[in-house]
Amino acid sequence: MRLKALSVVPAVLVSAACVSESSSDDPATAPVDDSVVPLSATESLLRVSMAIRGKRPSPADLQSVEQHPERLEQLANGYLESDDFGATIRDLYNEALQVRVAASLFPAGFAARDELAGEDVQRIGVSVTEAPLRLIEHVIREDRPLTEIVTASYTLADSYVARVWGLEYDGSGESWEVTHYADGRAEAGILSDSWLYTRHSSTFSNKNRGRANAISRALLCHDYTQRSVEVDVTIDLADPAQVSNAIANNPTCVSCHQTLDPLAAHFASFYPLFVPSFLDAYPFEGYAPELEPLFSVKDPGYFGYPSGDVAYLGRLISEDPRFSTCQARRFYSYFHQVPLDAVPQAELARIVPVLTKGYDAKALVRAIVLAPAFLASHRTRDDAAAEAPTALRARPFQLAHTIADLTGFRWQSTLPYDLGYGEIGRVDLMTDSLFGFEVIDGGIDSVNVTLPSHVQTASATIVTRALSLRAAGAVVEADAEFPASAKLFLGFTPDTADEPGVRAGLAAWHLRLFGQTVSADSEPVNDAYALFSSARAESGDVRRAWKLTLAAMLQHPRLTFY
Repeated sequence: MRLKALSVVPAVLVSAACVSESSSDDPATAPVDDSVVPLSATESLLRVSMAIRGKRPSPADLQSVEQHPERLEQLANGYLESDDFGATIRDLYNEALQVRVAASLFPAGFAARDELAGEDVQRIGVSVTEAPLRLIEHVIREDRPLTEIVTASYTLADSYVARVWGLEYDGSGESWEVTHYADGRAEAGILSDSWLYTRHSSTFSNKNRGRANAISRALLCHDYTQRSVEVDVTIDLADPAQVSNAIANNPTCVSCHQTLDPLAAHFASFYPLFVPSFLDAYPFEGYAPELEPLFSVKDPGYFGYPSGDVAYLGRLISEDPRFSTCQARRFYSYFHQVPLDAVPQAELARIVPVLTKGYDAKALVRAIVLAPAFLASHRTRDDAAAEAPTALRARPFQLAHTIADLTGFRWQSTLPYDLGYGEIGRVDLMTDSLFGFEVIDGGIDSVNVTLPSHVQTASATIVTRALSLRAAGAVVEADAEFPASAKLFLGFTPDTADEPGVRAGLAAWHLRLFGQTVSADSEPVNDAYALFSSARAESGDVRRAWKLTLAAMLQHPRLTFY
């Protein structure tokens, strides 16, 4: 069945989603605003590289695009084929699905028991909570239609996920492989994922309405909780009978529940609520069709259309104009770091046809990050309604990835604490929201903090400082001990102390860290050399001077913003 246009879809969304598909995905077709001052070729490459893969471009790439600006698109295409792009996709869709919760505790906290005895609780939880995101990453990186995230007749699993849910797995252990649920559930991409419904659990009285809203919000940008309705205060919400009567007969309640309850009925066969740490054996069967009569109040339906299982729902969603519009809106919002409702309608009208022409997510990304509006330095007129992204702040995973790429350092810690169902184990402190600093640095925890911050707060500055100091110390010692595999000391060493050698090294760092080509006697290098000289004079230790200078550079806004 093909939906031509759903009557319930707001006209403004239909118009955006139904723009002529003859539009090109060439970013040059984007409207030209003569008030926009573009970034330089090297600045553009740096922004594109950070946006797509979360790390700085290499000096070779910078020099290439500086000499041949037309190579920007070619380099961007290469970045879209990198493993690093997958991490960006997972982060983008976690903001939509809100599934990457604290891995060691409820609603995650899967026990290290049975076949997983002796494993780190953190490691098990990270895998399970990432599973829906890994499927989306697979679809996009394999150049499959984006609609397959809700229609795929398969799922993805590593060895941990496979053991928890009882999936076939013949990979290497940590590799993510295509597999299938064997418990009779219909397969529909993320709509069949057991963790999605564990994270968005239900109760007997809720009847899967929370799950329905989570799916609607993520995939259609239709959030029932944001609808403007006047609640009838005469209803006793503590009386189940009154609530049931109101849902069926009260006009205010019916306005939402006439579409919400049929949508919720699709998820009544998934186990409503459980505590993963209580599990004493794997696999856990998260699919329980016998519960369907108890956890639904209406037959499955989709905004006035009759429906069936989640596979049928996936097809309906994939053909709904709101799906393509919502995904385009999410991509634009993510890369421009603006709220979903702040995405310009004109930009939606431009990029939605790019997506619907084959549902190629990479083409959508190109249309966003190579457009003049994204590669803008600033505007020459004061127009708050049309601000250019003058500076984009590195998200926690981007900052961690950038620092790791530059220095080889990842801020991790082993927590040998037994939770009663296994030891926590190794934690990445920049991408963990409970034991680590993801939320403090502006990220989300997918439960209590669900919107990222894109400003440099005082707490984020403290995190950046602590990370930079540790990374600087680690790379100076590592490059001194293993010069053949040096990360930053290329052409000089951590023991270089003569002024010409130090200045040459600092100029090389400006290119590698900031994307700036500067001379050894330029003002930026003068400032860095003054810091190096002061640190050396105070301690008499050349390596300490390099560490302090590098730590300062790693905290510079030119590195934390792009």
